[in-house]
Amino acid sequence: MSAAATTSAALGSKAAANEPPKASAWKNLRGLFPYLRRYPGGLALGLLATVLMGIIGNIVPLAIGIIIDVLAGSARPFSNGVVVSALKANWLSTIIPFYQPSSRHTLGIYCLMLIGLIAIKGVLSFSARWILIGVSRDIEFDVRNDLLDRLLVLEPEFYVRNRTGELMSRATNDLNAVRMVLGPGIMYSATTLATMLVAVFLMFKLSSSLTMWVLLPVPVVAVVVRHFGKVIHELYEKIQASLAALSVKVQENLSGVG
Repeated sequence: MSAAATTSAALGSKAAANEPPKASAWKNLRGLFPYLRRYPGGLALGLLATVLMGIIGNIVPLAIGIIIDVLAGSARPFSNGVVVSALKANWLSTIIPFYQPSSRHTLGIYCLMLIGLIAIKGVLSFSARWILIGVSRDIEFDVRNDLLDRLLVLEPEFYVRNRTGELMSRATNDLNAVRMVLGPGIMYSATTLATMLVAVFLMFKLSSSLTMWVLLPVPVVAVVVRHFGKVIHELYEKIQASLAALSVKVQENLSGVG
């Protein structure tokens, strides 16, 4: 290895050692809390619609199960197969009204109930998306304004040290990613959490042993999702860096043409 290469490697190692530690994802997200506090009403209403949507989403399969039991002529709902051994005495019987085996009247009631639940879930899904994604758009607008105000007061040396293409990438794609976190990210996370909690509760009430078997692969899935999430994040950062370099190249070509 030549002396120049050795010196370059040493300088690179020194620069890597002096590089500040990378901030955690939670620390980066904390900077968005002031923007979220500007819209407490919209966030609360959107989260409420999301939680209700998750709860109704768990009631729908129960209604379908009742319809199946009515058609099968079961003495009471959810009393077939493995469920009967784990079912607590009269737990579902006390909260499921109008049940009669092989009854057209009961079948009609629960078919109408199923249609109503699907309609309500659709309205809540639309409302949650309308409210939370609207709030994320408003926050994106606020962040863009604050970024512009900051860029206008920076010294000229800042624009010498930083490439224009990278700044444009930050102002467009990165802010769009922030909006996705604050809108769909919050909405899907709340929906998953509410649905999972209610579903696991009902599953344990019906059959604790079957629920344990169903939840057995969850830790493996969590580890796999975390791993691939990191891989996707690293690839996304490389794509953003390439996009910034491409923007710089386009700017240089346009400046040469001018």
